[in-house]
Amino acid sequence: PLHFFVSHKRLRRNFTSKLVGLVFKELSKTQELMSPLSAQNHLGDTPLHAACRNGSLWAIDMLTNAKAPLMSHNKTRQTPVD
Repeated sequence: PLHFFVSHKRLRRNFTSKLVGLVFKELSKTQELMSPLSAQNHLGDTPLHAACRNGSLWAIDMLTNAKAPLMSHNKTRQTPVD
C-alpha cells in the first residue's frame, strides 16, 4: 500500500503526504509501523525503493524519518540508494 502512495505521480503531494502521515500515526499506535515500511512488492522493492526510483523527495524524507530500512535488498540485490 505505501508503495502506491509514495510513487503514484497523479496524486498531489499535499494530499498524499497527509494521507500517509495519517497512516503512520495510526500504525504507530498499534506498534506495527515497521511492517509497512519494510513491506516488499513483487519485485522485492520497499516503499523507500519506490520513492527513490521516482524521485519523490518528500516521500524519501518522510520514510527515512520514520526509520524505513535503508539497506534492504530487492530481488535484483539493489538497495534504495542504488
